[in-house]
Amino acid sequence: MPLLKLFSSVRLVEEISRTDHSNDRSHPSRRDSMDDDNEMTLPSIPRPSRHAMPTLNKPATPLSHPNRSTKPRSGRRHSRARSLLTRKGLFPFFFGSRPSSKYYSYAKKAKSQRLLSLWPLPVITRYTILLSCLISTLNALQWIQLSCSAPKYVLFRHEILNLLLSPFLFNFTLHDVMLFAWNVLILGLFEESLTSVVGGTRRFLRIVLTLVLAVCTIRQGLGYVFSKSTGYAIPALFFSDSIHECSQGLAPFLFSLLVIQSVSIDDKYVLIYDLHDDETNRMTIRKVTLQLFMLLVNYTVKNILWWSMTGLLTGYMAVIVIQATMPLKSDTSLLPDADNRSHDDLYAISLPLNHQDEKCLALPSPKRTPLWYPRRVPLWRILWSAVQRGSLVLFFTLPLLLLFNIYYQQEHFIDELTLNSTITDHHYLFTMMVMTAPRRGDPTYLTTTLQSYLDQWPLLPQLPLSTLPSASASSAVASSSPMATSWDQMPVQEEDNAWYAPLPDTNTVHTTPPLSLHDRLQIIVYTHFTNHPEYDRARAKFTQDPKGQRYIRWVQHGDNEWNHRRHIASALQHALQQEKSSAYVAMLEDDFPICGRRAWREIENIIYLANTHMPHHCGVFVGTGGSGLFLKPHVAKLASQLLFKYVDMPPDIVIQQCLLGKLPECVTCSQQLVISKTLLMHHIGYNTSTSSERSYNKNEFQCNWRHPFNGDPDVAIL
Repeated sequence: MPLLKLFSSVRLVEEISRTDHSNDRSHPSRRDSMDDDNEMTLPSIPRPSRHAMPTLNKPATPLSHPNRSTKPRSGRRHSRARSLLTRKGLFPFFFGSRPSSKYYSYAKKAKSQRLLSLWPLPVITRYTILLSCLISTLNALQWIQLSCSAPKYVLFRHEILNLLLSPFLFNFTLHDVMLFAWNVLILGLFEESLTSVVGGTRRFLRIVLTLVLAVCTIRQGLGYVFSKSTGYAIPALFFSDSIHECSQGLAPFLFSLLVIQSVSIDDKYVLIYDLHDDETNRMTIRKVTLQLFMLLVNYTVKNILWWSMTGLLTGYMAVIVIQATMPLKSDTSLLPDADNRSHDDLYAISLPLNHQDEKCLALPSPKRTPLWYPRRVPLWRILWSAVQRGSLVLFFTLPLLLLFNIYYQQEHFIDELTLNSTITDHHYLFTMMVMTAPRRGDPTYLTTTLQSYLDQWPLLPQLPLSTLPSASASSAVASSSPMATSWDQMPVQEEDNAWYAPLPDTNTVHTTPPLSLHDRLQIIVYTHFTNHPEYDRARAKFTQDPKGQRYIRWVQHGDNEWNHRRHIASALQHALQQEKSSAYVAMLEDDFPICGRRAWREIENIIYLANTHMPHHCGVFVGTGGSGLFLKPHVAKLASQLLFKYVDMPPDIVIQQCLLGKLPECVTCSQQLVISKTLLMHHIGYNTSTSSERSYNKNEFQCNWRHPFNGDPDVAIL
């Protein structure tokens, strides 16, 4: 019973400023939307005595003060005094006696309280629910095909209709229905709060429709600018999520209304309980604060930073436009021919919205009696007030959104043991084919590239303790295992024009597949030229290096033919003819080193996510041109054949088009390519290209550049 009694005594009311006419019951926008039983209005503002006012049917007499001389003033002093009186709005100048100062403070702080009631639902909220249910039902029945909208779908596929209808789309799951109902509740609160402020339901509807169109348009512009535009020109300003981030129903537009709520930033919600007791308890919170925390619930689902920021930016601009175009609620018919006006007509005031410090002034006329007229606030003061209040909302909202974004953008690198255990149907995980040819000036690019990869891999990876053999078994195997042989004593062998340092045969140590990820990595340096000084230098260096002996094999075919297409095709075929199969055949050019340890960990992440989320993918692309292509074996075999069929197309483009599924022979690879957000390999051979048809700038295709395919909706970024 006490609990029921508590709830029966709880009331939620709105505290609204009454200094303007936006909340006045005489205003048409409020006449039909407010109920007499739900409003608790403060007493009306006392008016000065009529007897102190000059009559309208008598000539104007000079105004005087009992303690001041009535000698007329002239010149600058008189002008400055009149300006001061007009600016300060001193009532003795008009009434002969000054009202109490309580009049001003009371007029400035006048408030009204009315019971908050969202039933029946506000008009726009009601139709939003009906439209959303209709669109979502048609989509669930597959009569229409809609999904959440992102700039990549609009910029590449021109899905305008999907963009306009996606705010009203939700799935019929418990989670989505609850989130949709929550956003509809927020929309109802905004409509109930802002309808009277902006001048009625129709004007609020026009504002909402304008916000929807503006947010959708600006979102596409931001997605283009911070992805395709800055991805190459200013990589530091490249943000991949700007073009990929999906919308979240009504949330972006509600963030716009949050900034517009700053028009009446002092309005509050008041929770009143224990009304039957002598003491009334209250809990007060600003509307903006409550609405902000309600909107942050959308971030518990996913990160919507770019859509939210677009909404805030649009709302900020809308506040300025709304304040600049807000009509003055004045009756201009009262101004001319006021000879027959009553004293009550002199109190007809007209003020812009949310300006609480305006007074009604009357200036004496030399030809007729003093007339009352509304003193208008300068436009720059109105706009400056709007900028200040809107900036205050942005100042408190943006840091919260950035904190959520930091949480969602945390990097989580996959454990190497997890990746190793995910792909177990091949002996090798990667077979990296590094293709090299003589270059102008004989630069040391091949050595630099090989060293960049070896720096990421350990010499002797440590195995888990649970997988180590017993001491007796280890001593028995050590005498016969190549692992016991000193790396410096391992000879370099020549067999069928293939130079390589023999890899340790891990099968002699373990009867199961290799337990270390790095036991499943190999690099094959492949060339068609016998006169290749850099190849000879690199081979001499790394055959004496323990890591080079562990990971690198050397293959040299001496036909000396400058045929890049044939070079790539034979390299792919050589990788596929290895005795032990590989899960991926990676194509690299000798002038594309990796971008450090973090880039290698990202490659591991992408490979893991591709196998867990898209097990039927055709490959992974983390570089550009013909470098950074991780091909599935069946795709590598098909690409080696297509290179000689599409001779009018550059070799690297043939492989890329096959991975994209745009060649007839590769239709099964459509939408089955996984790429990285940025380039994980950088180009150091910009001025020594082996192709005379291509030239590059020094700063092109560097680390952290936008991947050329980033933004294409036909590729996946995991």
